[in-house]
Amino acid sequence: MKWLRRILISLMIIAALLGGWWWRRLQTYRHFSVPQHDVATVFVPGYGGNWISFGPMIGRMNRYHVGTAAETLQVHANSVSVKHEGRSGKNPLINVLFDNPFKPATQAKQMRLVMAKLKQMGITKVNLVGHSSGANIIYDYLTRYRHESDPIALKFVSFATDYTTGEVNEAERLPHALQVQNIGGQIWQSDGDWAINGTSREAFTAAVAPYVASVQTVTVHGSPLDSYHSMLHQNLDVDKLIAQFLFTNTNQNGVKQWYNKY
Repeated sequence: MKWLRRILISLMIIAALLGGWWWRRLQTYRHFSVPQHDVATVFVPGYGGNWISFGPMIGRMNRYHVGTAAETLQVHANSVSVKHEGRSGKNPLINVLFDNPFKPATQAKQMRLVMAKLKQMGITKVNLVGHSSGANIIYDYLTRYRHESDPIALKFVSFATDYTTGEVNEAERLPHALQVQNIGGQIWQSDGDWAINGTSREAFTAAVAPYVASVQTVTVHGSPLDSYHSMLHQNLDVDKLIAQFLFTNTNQNGVKQWYNKY
């Protein structure tokens, strides 16, 4: 039975190390606060995305009083249902989930349903956050399907995303008062997050800059544990970068390099 005891001890050591590593990461939120507003922030996951995509980020922001987990919107073929999280407060955070998360072109059209539901709920201004193809969904909604009666889009966070030539050619149709944050990962010395390269990120910034109020481009440097494509929305430093952009009025222009410290 000595081998079993050794395995158990090894697992306990690994669990303790991982727990310590995660506790250290949570210190990102220590003494971190942002102004509180009534503008709702809408999160749209990427291809095949579900609650895991943005649920943990929203949960962390709620737990540390950066925002308030407000509602989850479930998007059906021709309607939207609302799950109330039972919380009300400032910086409301809304998670959007699709019955069919594998058709970005259809999902972009369905964003009209989402916006109509938000308007019905009394929301007149929104921030929009998209990861991977979730950002493409938001972008296509803004440039192709947005209606003047929809809630006004103030800020757009696009991260871990690239755009087709056809999409960037639609940039002039973005809301001209929109503020954009363009985030991408860079693993070690590679050119990107092992899914999206840095050249694509820079091209998007150049394409939209003439047509919007501001663009902040952020490169998150680190290891696969924090800068890989699907790990960016589980990276607490990215939480902080997004929260600062969404909820503060500091300088939102320019290029920013962020180095993970873990």
